[in-house]
Amino acid sequence: MGYDREAGWTASFQGVVAATLTPLGEGGELRTDLAPEVVEFQLKGGVKALLVGGTTSEFITLDLAERRDLIESFVRAVDGRIPVIAHIGHVDRKKAGLLAVHAQDVGADATTAIAPYYHPVSELASREYFATLASATPDLPFFVYNYPGTTGNAVPFGVFESLLDIPNVAGAKHSVGTFNELEPYLSLPPHICVMAGNDMLATRFLRSGGRAIVSGNAAAFPEVVSSVVDAVLQGRDADADRSTAQLELIVELGRSGAPDRLRELLTLRGIEIGRSRLATFVPSEVPEEHEKVLRDLLQQLGN
Repeated sequence: MGYDREAGWTASFQGVVAATLTPLGEGGELRTDLAPEVVEFQLKGGVKALLVGGTTSEFITLDLAERRDLIESFVRAVDGRIPVIAHIGHVDRKKAGLLAVHAQDVGADATTAIAPYYHPVSELASREYFATLASATPDLPFFVYNYPGTTGNAVPFGVFESLLDIPNVAGAKHSVGTFNELEPYLSLPPHICVMAGNDMLATRFLRSGGRAIVSGNAAAFPEVVSSVVDAVLQGRDADADRSTAQLELIVELGRSGAPDRLRELLTLRGIEIGRSRLATFVPSEVPEEHEKVLRDLLQQLGN
């Protein structure tokens, strides 16, 4: 029958989608046994869904079997309490399709795929890529994942609009730098779930009619991101402003969502999920004053 985006869960979804980190061992091996602890930490922090296997999960460092195991472990740990959005994007469209089918088979609630990356692609090729992956699992909602600063390929608004001919294309996640890039999506029908992927645009986006935020920073500080989003959605402007000040600190402390830095911050909060396979900075690049700011923030949050 296919997914009904006007009646399904995505039509009314709102809140924070935490982009999860991948649990790893000290030798860099995948540790799916640690997924339950990560999930409980996120649920306690008030997030409303999880995006598993995306940029914050370091998917580019994982092989196909690891990506399948990662998604399955989080679906199992969540056990239906909140939606799990499985990232299945890949430069190899066939492998992405296999990931999509597997995500459906293990019980993921939606799939998403980042735009084609590394090589420049035409608008038509981009559309065909998303259309192929959405059509691989017509019973699941599919989100277009636009992150031009990382992929090198932007998804124009016109391309996204054309994809709405596919019934299960339920929305999009846009990790973009300016509100102007998000604004056209606010004119879409209300059942189309558009999510902002830049925490610094969260308040303006939500106050302009947006419903959801995908946050890598929520991997380490879910309660702060949730506080911002919940306060804005409920019209509690003073609370939103206070929480936004905390979030701005987190963005700075977390090097704008660098997975290896977020792991360090999560470890300080008592959640051990191993060292990153990526190295986006060296410790000497972290300003000394950040340590005091971080201690003060953790104290505020009860850590």
